Amino acid sequence: MPRGFLILVCFSFIQAIHSQSIEVKLSPVMGMFNLLETLQGATGTSPTLRKQAEDQLPGEVWQQALQDYQNLRTEYQFIRDGYPPSRKVILSTRKLLMLAAAHASDLQDFQTRITGILPNQDMIKLIRILKTIEPYYLKIFWDPYRTVLENMQNEMTSRVPRILPLFKQAKAFYQTAWPESLPFIVNLYPIPALEGNTAATPYGNVLVCGFLTRHPGAAGHLESIIVHEMCHLLYEEQSQQVQNNIDTWFASESSPYHSFAYSYLDEGLATAIGNGWAEKELHGQLDTAQWYNDPTINGFAKALYPMIENYFSQNRVLDQPFVHQAVAAFAQSFPKSLFSFKNLLNEVNIYVDDEDPVAIQQVMSTIRAHFIIRNAWAVSPITAGSSLDRLKNGLGTHLIIVDRNQPAVLTKINQEIPALRSMLNGLKITGETILTHLDEASGTTYIICILQQPDHLDRAMAQLAEHQYLDVEKPAIPIH
Repeated sequence: MPRGFLILVCFSFIQAIHSQSIEVKLSPVMGMFNLLETLQGATGTSPTLRKQAEDQLPGEVWQQALQDYQNLRTEYQFIRDGYPPSRKVILSTRKLLMLAAAHASDLQDFQTRITGILPNQDMIKLIRILKTIEPYYLKIFWDPYRTVLENMQNEMTSRVPRILPLFKQAKAFYQTAWPESLPFIVNLYPIPALEGNTAATPYGNVLVCGFLTRHPGAAGHLESIIVHEMCHLLYEEQSQQVQNNIDTWFASESSPYHSFAYSYLDEGLATAIGNGWAEKELHGQLDTAQWYNDPTINGFAKALYPMIENYFSQNRVLDQPFVHQAVAAFAQSFPKSLFSFKNLLNEVNIYVDDEDPVAIQQVMSTIRAHFIIRNAWAVSPITAGSSLDRLKNGLGTHLIIVDRNQPAVLTKINQEIPALRSMLNGLKITGETILTHLDEASGTTYIICILQQPDHLDRAMAQLAEHQYLDVEKPAIPIH
């Protein structure tokens, strides 16, 4: 063989190695781990799958597994220093567990991959929980749909060349460095139904995607979902400089809506790009139906879409003029958002007196069952100096859960937080109550849940969701 041909072959092989790739994989371990998250109603899981699991798994099996899982600490947090606090600076070991599950071939392999992430005692408990549900999950949700899963895997693999150019354009818009040697992994799991709610969640370079096994358009729907979830990863992995620039641009906006537009930007952009622009690029026409099963995200995405189309057509990057237009679009689309609890809790500081990590984890899960939360910070105990400093100066809404030592806690807050004195001075509470206050000077919102016992939080959050809007004239909401 001529020497020149050998050089050409080697060069082509090197190019192939370093080209961006998307791999579609199957992992029943991820399916089982995702089922635990689904059973507790975690954000990014499918209500349809949850109902199926509750209906089809033996009650004593899933209820015990859920209780054991909720009593297990799987979340240890660490912070990315130097990044703006309004972005995802708090990272969690749960993401590492999800990544390990996505790559694991079986539970033994999963255990090997997560060694060192959790204390051994907790790791053993997690493996035991998964082993308990494994035979039921395989029998009901995985083995009967193995052919469907493999067919979808092959179908989505064949569509990868259509998706890659869209990813490259999105990467340029976000100004995100993404190594070509690092593939995106699309990890599929089945939702055995013709209709219902699907779910997809990104973890590192893994996109965990559920699909309806009997829906004829499932593959086409997955294409735009993949682009949508890629956008979340690109937003999260923007450089420190880009993130700080965006943070500064939003902070410089005079509109009172700027913080809400910022808190919804990640989801709004992913939806406008994935469900709007990418859908049109892939299928030749814009989807005129609902893009996202949340009216705020759906409305903001559709308001952003003309800007996205303009920027992508001109190969422009996310810049300060885009931020200015995004804030104006949000204000025009949602004039009542300043008082919407759904928006106010999208980015929230949560204050509790319980310092047990598992109990705090359960508090967060309870709140997320009623509200979509982009960023949440758990702070305890309430009257600690650092907690009071955050109450005075922290970004976002302050949700204070007073479920013990009520007189002492409320007195301390009244003494230390001047913004709340007008509401707390002379306060007389009968029964469980939610107090709300919008501080006009700072634009900060405070929500105080006064409960007789911790397990009444779910009822309080349901009441808040039902109430929908903060009323400055009626700051007290009785909990029924």
